[in-house]
Amino acid sequence: MDGGRDYWESYYSRSIARRGDLRNEDCYCSSSELECFLRATGFVPATLEARFHILVVGSGTSRLPQQLAADPALDVSAMDMSETAVSWMRRGDPPGTWDI
Repeated sequence: MDGGRDYWESYYSRSIARRGDLRNEDCYCSSSELECFLRATGFVPATLEARFHILVVGSGTSRLPQQLAADPALDVSAMDMSETAVSWMRRGDPPGTWDI
């Protein structure tokens, strides 16, 4: 497998088979650390006068989109190539826009 759609579908399906559910996973750093980085570097402005749109590509089961969506000034959309991951993340709170 090359890390494409089939790989990630298999990865998340195996996780569900093993644990009965998926869990939030973040690579390299926690979603809180990444949110702090995004805000500190200005990728997500500290103060907003209007809604700010953010697209998280390849989100998998990261908590980052949900954490960002908790800010009422942010309009967050997330996408991943795994239907399994997207379906699982759509159950989260706060709800965001999740696409495949």
